[in-house]
Amino acid sequence: MEVIYSREAQVLKRGQVRFNPRFFAEPISGATKVYLDGDWPLIEQTYAALGVEVVRIDALEVHGSAAELPPHEPGAVIIPDGWEQLPWNDPDGPSLRAVATAIRGAAVPNKAEAAEVIQAELERRAQ
Repeated sequence: MEVIYSREAQVLKRGQVRFNPRFFAEPISGATKVYLDGDWPLIEQTYAALGVEVVRIDALEVHGSAAELPPHEPGAVIIPDGWEQLPWNDPDGPSLRAVATAIRGAAVPNKAEAAEVIQAELERRAQ
């Protein structure tokens, strides 16, 4: 079962349940994946300790190293206007590497592949 922790109403798919994170007391038994809408470290740490995958679904604006980004759903990553002009790597601000890594959820090895990942996500969002 997938568990969504959000203070906002969500459209649920079969096999998903939603809880308000403000009232978190203990993990939900049988959870196979957890989605967090917002920064809820106690929930994240609790499920991670149980070996359950935790993914953030709130909007992510990239401002730093790709290695420091929490896992997010690709559609939640903010792709800045003029992304094509971003530097390949910038530890203090948005970069092609960080944005593409956030979208993919894994390291992107080069500038060309980063551009492909970002363009594919933009096309997916346009559908």
